[in-house]
Amino acid sequence: MLAGWGWLVFSVLHLGYHLRHLHMYSLRDQVLNVAVLSLFVVLGAALCVPRRKQG
Repeated sequence: MLAGWGWLVFSVLHLGYHLRHLHMYSLRDQVLNVAVLSLFVVLGAALCVPRRKQG
């Protein structure tokens, strides 16, 4: 779960940086940047969710 928080913080900051600098990219690259970096935020958030105890 700790790795998920680290990944989430990094991904949010990384996405924020790229959102402010999209003007440097073509339209296709803009869409792909936002889509992939947003996916990383979602995956990092998913890793932060505690697991259920089996049994």
